[in-house]
Amino acid sequence: MVITDTGFWLALASDDDVYHAQAQNVLDRLQEPLITTWCVATEACYLLLTRIGNHAQVSFMNNLFTGGVQIFDLQLPHIQRMLQLMERYADLPIGSSRCVAHSPSRTPGSRAHSNGRSARLQRLSLEQQQPF
Repeated sequence: MVITDTGFWLALASDDDVYHAQAQNVLDRLQEPLITTWCVATEACYLLLTRIGNHAQVSFMNNLFTGGVQIFDLQLPHIQRMLQLMERYADLPIGSSRCVAHSPSRTPGSRAHSNGRSARLQRLSLEQQQPF
């Protein structure tokens, strides 16, 4: 599975985004299922709507609805991990949505895809990373 956060979806949806080509390349090459969380999905919908338009958030939600992206089932141990990350990296503006995006990263065989804006957190929190 490949864990995705908001930055990945924003880059994918906007031809003008500096990471768009890289996001599209990653998506084209992936042969693993994509996974995200409801926290990330909510943030992505808001930003897709306000930055790109309603069509972008509808497209994203259709992708969730049709099973193109799985939703991770956030449990109490993941919230504990989020708290650890938020406390450990208090100097970074990661917020809960970034922590929750990386909570499933402890799942064996998982990887994360984001963009440069959260690369430092990826380096710190993932054993195996392949950011674009």
